Amino acid sequence: MANYNIELKNKRKELGLTLSEVSEMTGIAIPNISMYENGIKNLTESRYLLLDAALDKIILLKISKLKNLSKKKYV
Repeated sequence: MANYNIELKNKRKELGLTLSEVSEMTGIAIPNISMYENGIKNLTESRYLLLDAALDKIILLKISKLKNLSKKKYV
């Protein structure tokens, strides 16, 4: 999975999430996530999809919170 490890690491950092938080969301051990992100351990398609889905869920939750805040502000 070429460069998907870098993509996941950047996405996690942009969201301000720690390895521990991602581990809690996915059930993947912290050392494994770190090794995936740093290209030390091969990232399988299923692990990539699980990690990516967890990060996408956080993005959707943040968007939802922002929408709720803007509704309260202008209503």
